Amino acid sequence: MQNNEIPLFPDHVYHIYTHANGKENLFVTTENYLYFLKDMLISLSQLQRLMPTV
Repeated sequence: MQNNEIPLFPDHVYHIYTHANGKENLFVTTENYLYFLKDMLISLSQLQRLMPTV
């Protein structure tokens, strides 16, 4: 299976949209949205551990 992960980098701004092309919903169900939020929190916490403390 292909890995489609996009790396996140410190000091970069990322925009997350809730709509796909046109006005089509990106998250079809509440479960889709909750899965995304959970995955995003995991990714951000992993990124935070890699960032140096000030």
